[in-house]
Amino acid sequence: MQFFNFATSPSNFDNSGRNFDNSPSNWLNSPANFDNNPLNKMSTNGIYDTSGNRIGYTTVNPQGVTNVYSNNGERLGYIPAPDTYAPVRIGK
Repeated sequence: MQFFNFATSPSNFDNSGRNFDNSPSNWLNSPANFDNNPLNKMSTNGIYDTSGNRIGYTTVNPQGVTNVYSNNGERLGYIPAPDTYAPVRIGK
């Protein structure tokens, strides 16, 4: 018996990079959007390394998935929506 949580899987369209809500082509996720731009010193969604250098940013899609991007808009990963952590049983 194995457990698979489809809600947190990249195969789930809510989490997929193929979902426009998660795409850097979507203006809300784009590095060209000043809210996500490293030149915006008032930005509240920056990700920083231990030396204080900004290395990326996050956005939250309408499904509640947090997307993680590099400063140039490459999607590095995601954090599933908070209400999707219940495991789904697969198998016998």
